Amino acid sequence: MNSPVKNNEGSLMIESIVAMSLVLVGMLGILTLVARSSHLSVNATDDLTASYLASEGIEVVKNVLDAEYMAGKPFASDFQFGQNYTVSYNTVLPNSNPAIADEQVYYDPATHLYAQQVDASDTSVPTIYSRLITANQISATALRVDSIVTWTQDGTSHKVDLEDIFTNWR
Repeated sequence: MNSPVKNNEGSLMIESIVAMSLVLVGMLGILTLVARSSHLSVNATDDLTASYLASEGIEVVKNVLDAEYMAGKPFASDFQFGQNYTVSYNTVLPNSNPAIADEQVYYDPATHLYAQQVDASDTSVPTIYSRLITANQISATALRVDSIVTWTQDGTSHKVDLEDIFTNWR
């Protein structure tokens, strides 16, 4: 009985190429996941920053209303209803301009604060965000405030819109 002669030449080379191809496909999958994860992390950071900026806009309006009360002024007397406003963390009186469509938000790396109203000596740099505050009277004792933050990233427009209603409960 004759046994057939097996020719194994080149089989190690083919096995090596198949193994390297499988490793390469696995590595490409991992690299794709890492890149996508990094991109989603940046998006989440931008969304969170925009949410904080919108929330800050509402808080600044609350502070202005509290300052009005402390000064003995009538409720919401510093606001012209239906107007657009810009505010910063240290705003005492809101800046109203009917022509404002949206307003650039700046970041100061020295203080780590965001602001819309900066002076020439400030070290603030422009950000991707714009914030717009609108105040509308919904009754004699109630004020609806919208804080809208918009930005564009990777050619896509994003928006965070927070609304709060303040009443003259005092």
